[in-house]
Amino acid sequence: MVDIDEVPLAEEVMCNLPARQGDADRHFVVRATIMGESTDSLIDTGATISACKPERARAWASNGSTVSKLNTPLIVQLADGSTVKVTSVIKVKICIAEMTTEVSLHLMALPPGFDVLLGMDWLQDNDIWINPSRKQLLRSPGNGSGELHVCLTDAQHSEL
Repeated sequence: MVDIDEVPLAEEVMCNLPARQGDADRHFVVRATIMGESTDSLIDTGATISACKPERARAWASNGSTVSKLNTPLIVQLADGSTVKVTSVIKVKICIAEMTTEVSLHLMALPPGFDVLLGMDWLQDNDIWINPSRKQLLRSPGNGSGELHVCLTDAQHSEL
């Protein structure tokens, strides 16, 4: 376990994604609840790991979640080709519609307007399928809880 105040913020870089006309319809955003707080979570199939902003992790850590130091730091390549060193992770319960799961969120800077990014690790661990034409998430019945249909919110984040 690591003291959240010891997480180095100097290693963060901001994800500068170019704004393009019409991109808002291409993003998958769900309203999720973590530690009793509602947050817009970006679902990103191009991301190998899930992540959150360090300042959100600090708030969750002050409410009982534990931030841990990674045994081996991760070097994450961002969409613009730059890299960031990730050294810490927080495990939290995330609730989307009627589904509650655990997710390990790596602490790093995220695009403006999003506090949480759910990547392929979360999608695969929970057998979540995306229906892009209907903007829905589907959970495989083989997962034990039946199908989950979640209508995704339209992203209103012009910065992306």
